Amino acid sequence: MEITILKSCAKMRIDRFIVFILLIFLEIVNLHAQQNVLFGEREENFNQSAIFFDRKGNLYPNFYISDSSLQQNGASLEEWYIAHPAQFARVAKSYNCAFTFPDESNLMIINDSIVKFAIRKINGLSNETKNLNVLIHGFRKSFKSSSDRTSTQDFAFWEDVLQTKSKTIVPTLKVYWDASYDCCFSTNSAKNDSLFELFQLTYYRADTIGLSLRSILNSLDYRQINIIGHSLAAKVIQSCVYNMCPTLISGLTQQRVNVCLIAPATSGAETWKNYQVRNTTLPTKDNIRLLILYNEKDFALRKKDNKFGLFGPGTNRYGSTCLGCNKGHEAEKLADYFTQNFPTSTIQILDCTKLGRVHSSRYYISSTYFDEVVKWIE
Repeated sequence: MEITILKSCAKMRIDRFIVFILLIFLEIVNLHAQQNVLFGEREENFNQSAIFFDRKGNLYPNFYISDSSLQQNGASLEEWYIAHPAQFARVAKSYNCAFTFPDESNLMIINDSIVKFAIRKINGLSNETKNLNVLIHGFRKSFKSSSDRTSTQDFAFWEDVLQTKSKTIVPTLKVYWDASYDCCFSTNSAKNDSLFELFQLTYYRADTIGLSLRSILNSLDYRQINIIGHSLAAKVIQSCVYNMCPTLISGLTQQRVNVCLIAPATSGAETWKNYQVRNTTLPTKDNIRLLILYNEKDFALRKKDNKFGLFGPGTNRYGSTCLGCNKGHEAEKLADYFTQNFPTSTIQILDCTKLGRVHSSRYYISSTYFDEVVKWIE
């Protein structure tokens, strides 16, 4: 009897241990699922004036892909194609590609076909102004409902403000990218460290997204492109407009490219030294104009708590964010660097410190400082 009871107790402990391990595994899986932002289940109406990049910088096709299926394949379209050859064949057919198997060559061709389709779609947005607004969101933006405002909600707000404050109506291209999402910054330092590590991962991913975006924008027919990005979008834009690293992708040659970085989550002059290296012949007067809105009290860029501004790793850990908060006068130093090294280029910096410890794009875009941005663009 005693042996039977002991065996029963041992079995219960083993069962509880197995359940415990399963719970940990499910928590890890759920955390991983939260960290990638997926766009495969979007509705058709989102495709008209937007493009969507996966974590590797590949464009989403106009094809339904379940989030769970995509997440099981590393949130990567290429990995999903390889794991689903029958559905890949359907995607290929929809882009007039004759092949059916997702080998390396065919993956390159289908990605190129999707890019060309996107370029034709964006050029179709053209109107009499021959101008285009390009909006890019930053880090930790979900696509679907969450406890935070989604990228979709932010873009709608940005677009409404632009249309209200502008003299003319300009078509808008919204750039969605896998900038990661997890909730939320709090008083839990361990949880915050996890979010900072996620930020660092996304920080370097942004460079790849920027190169992919360049391959689209450099083929657009518009006379003027106005690129507006918030927070970590600055890193995407840097790779988009100049060679932060060696690449063969041509730069932007439109008559004018206005680049506005709002609270940019990026570093100072050391990463801007190749600003005029773009794989194109620069005109006598640089066609790219740069405007930076910085805020010395922005808690997210300072990587400090939003109540006291005392606790947190600071601007240099987990990816430098010193430019957007002018840490060490980096915004001012960058303006001086441009004056000394890029006299044919235009840069303007705008101090928004009076906004206080805010980081949400809505505070910046609804402020009077954004009135200056609209005037600068026009």
